[in-house]
Amino acid sequence: MQIPEGWISIEQAAALLGVSANTVRRRIRDRLIVGRRFGPKLLRVDQSKLLASLTPYPRNPRSTP
Repeated sequence: MQIPEGWISIEQAAALLGVSANTVRRRIRDRLIVGRRFGPKLLRVDQSKLLASLTPYPRNPRSTP
């Protein structure tokens, strides 16, 4: 089976997020990350949706000039 472009491995997603592969699997299970099976065992993560789900922290509005 051919894997469409834009789908990355669990390990690549973990490295991108700075978490473990088990954390990525747990977030897929909890539907916080979009994952898809390609065959009976191969699980991939949608990279564009993963990056879109990242929310930057707002700057501290009380920071000194």
